[in-house]
Amino acid sequence: SDTLDRAAAGMDALRAAGFAMINVDLMFALPGLDREAWESTLRAAVALCPDVITVYDTVYKNRAIARQAARANAFPSPADFGAQYDAAFAVLTGAGYCARYGSVNFSRVAGRLGTSRYLEGRILDGLDYAGAGLYGSSLVRDVWRFGKRTYSGWLGPAASGSLAAEDLYEL
Repeated sequence: SDTLDRAAAGMDALRAAGFAMINVDLMFALPGLDREAWESTLRAAVALCPDVITVYDTVYKNRAIARQAARANAFPSPADFGAQYDAAFAVLTGAGYCARYGSVNFSRVAGRLGTSRYLEGRILDGLDYAGAGLYGSSLVRDVWRFGKRTYSGWLGPAASGSLAAEDLYEL
């Protein structure tokens, strides 16, 4: 699909730019997301071969979606919520990613068992990083970027071929 092709091209561009570690964030327990669609998303992420895959539940990552789900009474049941995390754990560990059960960080880098030294390097050491997507942040030298586009802004025609940089801060 076009979306998967664009994701693969983005991953290739990050690798070509020399980024030492690439992370993909995924959200589960989205309103209406069934286990089959979630497992398909997980397999697509694995096919991109990122170094780390992080899974977040909807309530944690995006409160606007949680409010929308509440209005539509579309929250997943506790059993569905657990099944989606269990599916992530099974698919990702089955594909060679390591994590302790209950962790959100799955790494295929030796010695990184469910925690991300990459994230620590970003926060503690100020390492450069690039983020893309909703609320993705990037730091390159002394410029920090935080993308605040709407979902349609990222998925619609205005997003093709460019990353948003609505807010830039010189540090």
